[in-house]
Amino acid sequence: MEKKFRARSRVIVALLAVIFLGAPACEKRAETASGAATPSSQSQPSLEIRTDTPPKTVEPATVDRAERSLASYIHFPKDPEAAKADSAVQFYCDVSAAGTVTTRYAVVGGTPAFEAAVQSALDWGRFNPAKVDGKPVPVYLGGTVYFFHQNGERVIVVSLATTERERVGRLPNYIQPQLLGGLADRLNHANSTLLDRPASGAAEVLFKISERGELQSSSVISEIPKESGLGELVQNMTKDALWTPAYNSAKPTAGQINVVVNFSEN
Repeated sequence: MEKKFRARSRVIVALLAVIFLGAPACEKRAETASGAATPSSQSQPSLEIRTDTPPKTVEPATVDRAERSLASYIHFPKDPEAAKADSAVQFYCDVSAAGTVTTRYAVVGGTPAFEAAVQSALDWGRFNPAKVDGKPVPVYLGGTVYFFHQNGERVIVVSLATTERERVGRLPNYIQPQLLGGLADRLNHANSTLLDRPASGAAEVLFKISERGELQSSSVISEIPKESGLGELVQNMTKDALWTPAYNSAKPTAGQINVVVNFSEN
């Protein structure tokens, strides 16, 4: 078992080297989905997250192997030639209090067929929602889906981490921080107050979060157009936000999350 895990980790580290921007469920399964569902709603109401009273308990959104979970809808591409390849795709989205994806900010990978597979799963699948003091709440999160072949079998791994390469390789044991309340309302407010920002573009900001869920620092990694101020915009609209800490083997720990926003899609 340990040898198999080490071999799998080496494959994932190699895939990370291809798409890394700075990805808890892991399963080997058949390539068919069961159950019928409708695409997730794009108009889920968000819940107010109070910042004046610190929450007593915070739980991150997760992925399991339930019938209609995100993992159950992710499959290798139908194209036989594309499906022979290994790939990795990162995604960044808001997840509602009901566990559905309400806003998709970016899906990044090296192969369009694999990106499309993840986009479809985000439209149809569900997460276990984040909770504050036992109540489900929206969150912004990032994740990585790995597609590879091992001993002649197709393997899919879903990790709720996108940065800190060595931690991503720990698979189900690590979940990176998540932004409580999601990003959509903050982005809409920023759009209404900053009329001179570029009509389109993208930004990536790295946030370092303590084991108590407190913001330690943030830094702009990239922005398009360059020097457009979109990175600073992301920093400003999240400066009073609450975060979940990272979780390593279910224990809170300090961690990082890279918030990626494609303004062209919002």
